[in-house]
Amino acid sequence: MRHLLLTTSTLPRWENDPEPRFVLDLARHLTDRWQPTLLAPGFPGAAAEERLDGVRVVRYAYAPTPAWETLCYPGAILSRLQANPWLGLLVPGLLLGLRRAVRRELRGRPYACVHAHWLLPQGAVHALGFRRRTTPPLVITTHGGDLSLDRLAAVRALYRIILRRAAAVTVVAPSLRQRLHALEPRLSEEKVPVIPMGVDPEHFHPQRRRDDWAATQGLRHPVVLFVGRLVAKKGVDILLTAFSRLALTPTGVTLAIVGEGPQAEILRLQAETLGLAARVRFLGALPHDALCTAYASCDIFCAPSVIAGDGDMDGAPTVLCEAAACGLPLVGSALAGIPLVVIPGHTGYLVPPGDPAALAAALATLAADAALRRRLGQQARAHVRQFAWPAAADRFNALYEQVIAVTRGAGYCA
Repeated sequence: MRHLLLTTSTLPRWENDPEPRFVLDLARHLTDRWQPTLLAPGFPGAAAEERLDGVRVVRYAYAPTPAWETLCYPGAILSRLQANPWLGLLVPGLLLGLRRAVRRELRGRPYACVHAHWLLPQGAVHALGFRRRTTPPLVITTHGGDLSLDRLAAVRALYRIILRRAAAVTVVAPSLRQRLHALEPRLSEEKVPVIPMGVDPEHFHPQRRRDDWAATQGLRHPVVLFVGRLVAKKGVDILLTAFSRLALTPTGVTLAIVGEGPQAEILRLQAETLGLAARVRFLGALPHDALCTAYASCDIFCAPSVIAGDGDMDGAPTVLCEAAACGLPLVGSALAGIPLVVIPGHTGYLVPPGDPAALAAALATLAADAALRRRLGQQARAHVRQFAWPAAADRFNALYEQVIAVTRGAGYCA
């Protein structure tokens, strides 16, 4: 069985960690065809090598001492840099550490393909740090947030080089492919396939519902749920403003906010200022299993994403598929990959980004009609089966085989 190297800066640190796990899930669903290795940054207390869900994970060092390896977790690198610019001192070490680790892996195992998640830093290190003729073909996935940096001329120039050197670049939403074509018009459609991340509909399941969950959190039904990092692009401030309008309706709707991030305290203060303290609960980041229960025990899921002031935006939030798999009707912004999951009148409602009035109206419609919630939720679960991990893994496997065949014809052989 051939070897596949996947590199990422976002990965669970341990079993049931709240950190996003889609790269781990992809690797796990490829183990019947590949021997995947996940290469990720270290963190204080990390093992140099371990297995998560049966997948080999290698953590590379990037600071003089593990105690300083705080650039990547918890949360995302960009948001952590925005919250603490001093962490920028760790960026050169991260790039060098990743290059050393990749070189060590390529020398130690006959990898047939490399899959880098995010253009920066993984895509850049692979594309610029190694010669194409002597290394395995490179597939890069951009998830959306990395494209927010394309407002800088130097980054645009860097991205053009990366895009030309990659064998293929996948995106999680059609709108992201359009942004890549704006960066590099010579990209062919075949080189930029749209492959959303997957979901496990057997793990995220309506049967995980607990009838007493809302009461234990100080909430009452119907409960609107938000899950995500508390950063500007998630639009939680818009959701709170919309919710202040909902508080005037007779539905008794409450709001559960799951996640942490640099805007947490600002959003708590906003909720208090709007008089929502009794109807909104900030639950922090939940372990993976507890998150499944939260999805299934709520009544409506909301993804009020916006384009942040710095250009940062979502790609195709995996939380939408997870919520849909748990049978929740969806309300989301008509932005990026959200319309792939939120089908108006079928799985939920789309609203203009940053429009609290429209958001409040959509939430009020669902909050007032249990039968509508049930119908849309059932249809949402059926709809996201097309995004189940086995199907996503099949598409990535086909892409790997394609770039390997093309590269072998050009002279590289693992």
